[in-house]
Amino acid sequence: MDPSAEIDRTFKVIVEELPGLIASVTLVIGGVWLLFDDAKDFGRFADEEHPSPFHHWQWGLMILFFGLLSLGLEILKILIKLGIIQLRFEDLKRWWNWAEKRLSSAMRNVFV
Repeated sequence: MDPSAEIDRTFKVIVEELPGLIASVTLVIGGVWLLFDDAKDFGRFADEEHPSPFHHWQWGLMILFFGLLSLGLEILKILIKLGIIQLRFEDLKRWWNWAEKRLSSAMRNVFV
C-alpha cells in the first residue's frame, strides 16, 4: 500500500474518533484536577468540617478511572479500525465465557 494512502487512512480514522478522544482526555484532566483541588482532604471522609461523605478527591478518582477506561477503549477502537489489532466476536465470546466461569466460582466461594 502506498505510504501516503496509509497516512490518509490513519488520519481519517483518527478524525472520526476525535470527539471520543477529546472527551476521554477531558475526563482524565478533570479527574486529575479534582484530585489536586482536594489534595488536603485526600483519604478523609465526612467529619466536622465537611459533613458530606463525598469529597472532590473521591469524584476525581472516579472521573479519572472512567476517563482512562474510556481513553483506552477509544485507542483500542482506533487500532481495530486500522487493522493493527484483529478482534473477532468469537474471541470476545471465548473471553467472556472464561471470565464468567472464574467469577461465578469466586462468587460461590464468597457466599457459601
